[in-house]
Amino acid sequence: MEKQFKLVMVDHDGTLVNDDRVLSERTKQVLEKLHQEGYLIGMASGRSVKNLSKYPANWGLSFNFDVIIGFGGGQVRDNIHNKDYQYNLLSPETIKEIILSMRMFNVPASVITLDEFSITEDINDLWKESMKRNSNPRRVKVVKEDDELWQNPQPKILYRDTIEKIDEMEAYVRKHPKEGYWGFRTQPNVFEFQDVNNTKSRGLKKVCELLGISLNEVIAFGDTTNDNDMLECCYGVCMKNGSPDTKAVAKEVTRYTNNEDGFADYVEQHLL
Repeated sequence: MEKQFKLVMVDHDGTLVNDDRVLSERTKQVLEKLHQEGYLIGMASGRSVKNLSKYPANWGLSFNFDVIIGFGGGQVRDNIHNKDYQYNLLSPETIKEIILSMRMFNVPASVITLDEFSITEDINDLWKESMKRNSNPRRVKVVKEDDELWQNPQPKILYRDTIEKIDEMEAYVRKHPKEGYWGFRTQPNVFEFQDVNNTKSRGLKKVCELLGISLNEVIAFGDTTNDNDMLECCYGVCMKNGSPDTKAVAKEVTRYTNNEDGFADYVEQHLL
């Protein structure tokens, strides 16, 4: 590959880890080699910076991420210069509007707080399965009254249900766009809402500013809709298991899926 990249940005779910949220030994070794070769390595995810910061140690990596984009662009952590940046939250009024408008789908809403606490209407079976797979599970509170869901400004609202149900929600939101917030898919069975100005591309541009590099020196990997703008603004690579809209905006698609070490394979073939 002719391009000279300095920063490798990687999405978490559906990209770096497999569907059981396990980092394979091969991928771990590839990350170590990237670090040894002098690449800067960053994580970009809908999860919080606090949550993502735990993964390198949990995975047994010898280094920390150089930068982290959390809450889909709502947070940026610069570990090189030890700086944190926080962006827009959903207002209580907006949270209430979203939750009430989506009740027609009968999917429990979960409001995610800055410290990764889930304030939820209910915990369905898919939520329980997800919590079992997550090495850094969120604390959960099931509310008794509706107004507990929208008492304070928060980063995002999350819905988890069957793929068919999330298909319906996604189709509805695309037909009814709103000012001030946007909804998008982050996993096949997960749909989220956050402030319209919080995007991974915004976070990545801030990261480049902090590191003194250009977007042309960034290669980013993702798999679904909330990765699209990030993949479009740099050299974007979509996973083979990615959604059609994400494949359409990427420069390349990996040969293998996240369950087949697709990220590791691509890096071995093109960067190492």
